[in-house]
Amino acid sequence: MSDARTKSDAPVIFLGIPRSGTTMLGRLANLYLDIGAANEGQFEIFLDRAIANDAQLQDDAFFDRILNELVEDEYFSLVFLNRVPKAELRSRIEKQIETRTVNGLGLAVLKMTAEHMNLPRLGHEDPQLIDHLPSLLRVFPDCRIVHIIRDPRDVALSILKFPWGANNVTVAADHWGRRVGELRRLGSQLGAKRYFELTYEQLLAEPRRTMGCLMTFATGKIDAERLDQYVAETETNPRRNNSRKWATAFSKRDLERIEGCAAEQMTAVGYELATAAPSVSRLVRKAWKLRHRVSQVAQIARGQIQASGRAHTELKPAT
Repeated sequence: MSDARTKSDAPVIFLGIPRSGTTMLGRLANLYLDIGAANEGQFEIFLDRAIANDAQLQDDAFFDRILNELVEDEYFSLVFLNRVPKAELRSRIEKQIETRTVNGLGLAVLKMTAEHMNLPRLGHEDPQLIDHLPSLLRVFPDCRIVHIIRDPRDVALSILKFPWGANNVTVAADHWGRRVGELRRLGSQLGAKRYFELTYEQLLAEPRRTMGCLMTFATGKIDAERLDQYVAETETNPRRNNSRKWATAFSKRDLERIEGCAAEQMTAVGYELATAAPSVSRLVRKAWKLRHRVSQVAQIARGQIQASGRAHTELKPAT
């Protein structure tokens, strides 16, 4: 592996299944790691889909079109709250571009964001990117990844409350098992210099050890003063014991479905199983996914969610 792929200034990408603590982790990256990790918006997917190869970007007309389309991405609305005109966003990106490549454009976006947040390190946090790892790695081939994992039973309990989420425990657990497994396998290939894994429960229950390890991975050192601040914050956080709510919320049948879909990765991560459920068959999983998709289509028709499955974001336009 080349030195470029392990350099300490490579972007740090914070990933996890939705409702696993990614938003909290992104906030901690800003406050304690000096990483300008904006919350959500997947411009990386646009770049991957819109640009077949770097040679295209050498054409001025194509390059101009890509920049105009790039600033329309939801990422910029979420970061700048539609308070910066598109022309100004494009100008800021252009100033940060060092090479006309997919990677060069991606880095320019993160540099612009870090400058806007007045933070020195580059990063991004979005749970949706766990579904698009090839796109992410194409845009940021040398990135480092922080993967936060939360008990799938609590994830399912939380995600069922949202219109954009799974409408049944089978779909929620199947998604958790597949995506957590994929990212952990990628992590084993990247190695310890580029992949760091922690659980939501560890971050809250063992704040000093877990944050200390995260600091070392992300910044190369432990900032003792900031670590003390985080520990103090955690001790007064009312959500510190926000775990195992599933134990009194789900029926035995629901728990069997969850664990029947996610048991392999649950065991690998260290979550104790509550049932001896057999693996849920592929046919049963497909049936529940169909039910979920029918519900999604109805919600899209009613304008409750976007075609992508995301919730609508209401923001005022820039003046």
